[in-house]
Amino acid sequence: NQKSKFFYNLLVEKKCTRSYTERYWRNQLSKEIDTFQWERIYMRRIHSLNDNKLREFMYKLFHNLLPSRETLVKWKKENCNLCPMCQENENIKHIY
Repeated sequence: NQKSKFFYNLLVEKKCTRSYTERYWRNQLSKEIDTFQWERIYMRRIHSLNDNKLREFMYKLFHNLLPSRETLVKWKKENCNLCPMCQENENIKHIY
């Protein structure tokens, strides 16, 4: 028995909340990033790329979907989670 205004307000509220990815990177980088900067990241860093493979890579990197050694160890696909170049823990932040 709800009015359409109620559902509209729910949609607006949902649309205005920050995504998980934005919160994740804000916490990882310990830096507050405003909406304008996120828009620049989305539009200039991902959507403006000409190469689809690079665009896909950047999207996966940004959304924490790339398998790092840390993830591969959890999946039991690798034995060691250290970066082969610098011997530090290899996670998405380290790759980035």
